Amino acid sequence: MNAQPHKTINDYTAVAKSMTADAFGARYQHPFLFGREVLEEEFRFSTLVTEEPSSERSRTATAGEQAAAETPKGGDNFRIRHWVISVKKPPAAPAQDRIFLGRSETNDVCVPHKTVSKLHAYFVRDAQATNKWFVVDTGSANGTKHNGLRIPPRAKVPIVDGDTICFGRCVFQWMTAKSLHERVLAAASGGA
Repeated sequence: MNAQPHKTINDYTAVAKSMTADAFGARYQHPFLFGREVLEEEFRFSTLVTEEPSSERSRTATAGEQAAAETPKGGDNFRIRHWVISVKKPPAAPAQDRIFLGRSETNDVCVPHKTVSKLHAYFVRDAQATNKWFVVDTGSANGTKHNGLRIPPRAKVPIVDGDTICFGRCVFQWMTAKSLHERVLAAASGGA
């Protein structure tokens, strides 16, 4: 049960340009998490360690300004903006009815941020309606929010295309393949 490596919106550009939204949806028959941001407050008092020599600007910048300017190299300082994470279960993995998300790489979806618990939440599909999904917080330390409202531990909350889900300080948008196709084409043409 090892998490898939994260892709970015650019990894889907060529295939999205080569097919219609319906064909893209037929190819990717699972939802996605589209990375929006890591909330700024996370970096307000953090210490930034880099491998490059510091300049006069970086010596006078706050940790938050440095975090915004740096390219992530691992650890706690990273960006999820435009990450595209497939929400799917490897075929041979146990517990096929649940897709686990957490900081640990043993989850189906790994979000390696310090505000995400080792096993933070999971997704489950409705048995009768394959396009209906739910998110469940496992009792994580920093919680899960759905459209700005904190999910009570172990509560099963329905999610639909376009919903915002926060795991700790990491903000994602829940997307169908068709919505992702639209977002990829908009980004390729200079939109967001």
